[in-house]
Amino acid sequence: MKHTRMFILGLGMTGIFFPSFAPAATNEELEQELQALARRVGELEAALAQSRKAGRAKPAPPPAQVQELDQKIKALEQRQDVAEVKAAAGKKEAPSFKAGPGGLAFSSADGDFLLKIRGYLQADSRFAIDDVHNGAHTGNITDTFLLRRVRPIFEGTVFKYFDYRFVPDFGTVNVRNDTVLQDAYLEMNFLSAARIRAGKFIGPVGLERLQRDVDTRFTERGLPTNLVPNRDIGIEVNGDLFDKSVGYAAGYFNGVADGTSGGDPDFSDDKEFEGRIFALPFKNTPGPLQGLGVGIAGSAGDQNGAAGLPSGSGAIPGYRSQGQAAIFTYSQAGAGAGTNAAVAAGGHYRISPQTYYYRGPFGLLGEYVDSTQRVSRTDPASRLTDKQTIDNSAWQILVSWVLTGEDNGYHNIVPRNMFDPFTGGWGAWEVVGRYGELDVDDDVFSGITPAAGTTAARLAARQATRLASPFTSVTAAREWGIGLNWYLNTAVKLAADYEQTHFRGGGGVEGGGAETLDSTPNNRAEEKVFFTRVQLSY
Repeated sequence: MKHTRMFILGLGMTGIFFPSFAPAATNEELEQELQALARRVGELEAALAQSRKAGRAKPAPPPAQVQELDQKIKALEQRQDVAEVKAAAGKKEAPSFKAGPGGLAFSSADGDFLLKIRGYLQADSRFAIDDVHNGAHTGNITDTFLLRRVRPIFEGTVFKYFDYRFVPDFGTVNVRNDTVLQDAYLEMNFLSAARIRAGKFIGPVGLERLQRDVDTRFTERGLPTNLVPNRDIGIEVNGDLFDKSVGYAAGYFNGVADGTSGGDPDFSDDKEFEGRIFALPFKNTPGPLQGLGVGIAGSAGDQNGAAGLPSGSGAIPGYRSQGQAAIFTYSQAGAGAGTNAAVAAGGHYRISPQTYYYRGPFGLLGEYVDSTQRVSRTDPASRLTDKQTIDNSAWQILVSWVLTGEDNGYHNIVPRNMFDPFTGGWGAWEVVGRYGELDVDDDVFSGITPAAGTTAARLAARQATRLASPFTSVTAAREWGIGLNWYLNTAVKLAADYEQTHFRGGGGVEGGGAETLDSTPNNRAEEKVFFTRVQLSY
């Protein structure tokens, strides 16, 4: 019996030593080995205790074996510690992936490299009301469903301080279905007070233009957007000061006509400065004025040639109504030998005071834009007539109220309860209203009528010297609209709005027939349009 117990003990110790000849183990395998070792030691101790209780003598293990067993336990514990350190280090160095309301994000462990993939879709409908009279279509709006914007967004960071953004657009651009690159820029973000951005992006002039497409309260932006630059290629310095209560931007760009974007090759040495300063004076002071923002923006530069004016041709659209119909264009060169064209002929300056105010569910946005530009006429021989300074202006006031009580803001509403018909969540609801005006300088339409000559010659002279025709382009527009927005969650929004615009001029010759020296412009038919939008922003 004594020899039998010694044989069993020897087998147990052999089992303890055997793992030392196994291949390198994982942290989990080491943990299992330690647990097995602990069980064997517990069994041995229990056997010894039972032997003592039975009064039998316990053969003591040889001292060398006890010491070797102790060393083996310590070695296993050290191997486990090393494995845990390596596992923690590997986890720290591993890249991360995250999916949430902000899109998909791939990031290095230290955050110095980041790629975000997101985007938005705006599926709209646009239906004109009362635009057919006596069987004739009197407006330029086609009832349609359209993909207004389809824009994947790729943005992120490389080497900690360099941010980038790429935004192609596969939707409908005005009345065309061109695929264009909306944004493509790199921003060096060493200091929040002085970031440097270079590439193609929105210029810092229009308040509603700077509002993200997914945050606008109406399906289409207001009339003042006709007079401000959209996107252009250049370089800009921007930043936030005084605990983000003051923001500024100043850039130098190729320069674009009112309401247009750059991107095509630039064939002119003329460039344009654009700048903006916007203050939230009570941002860090709780109270009724905390949501007040006031600012001023503007641009200054030289523009020359037909590309410097909204002519309604190619990539240089004219001024547009809310229904996206062309309502004003400068005169263009035609095939006739006596057809002249309006061209940009020097300085172009914009000024735009702007403000917004948000408190609780209430929101207000207002802006005014004045665009002053030197314009001239050119005959087929490219001889410039006297230059004229043209002063066009527009303004709007937009108010909104969140019916469900969420906080309003320059950005979209965040519902307290996301829409879920099974739990009773109904998202957030908002009503909006807007009034705006656009006025084109009367000098654009005047021309020069000689005192002498035949009637036909005098009429031809007037037509040849005016910059736009009051019979085809409106001289003013007055627009109002109401709408309802439903924010089902932070990604999905449904919108419906109705907008009505009254025009002065632009409706042909009053009474019909050809233009004469005594003709009066007829007013363009009033535009009444119903819009809907289904928006996904992720």
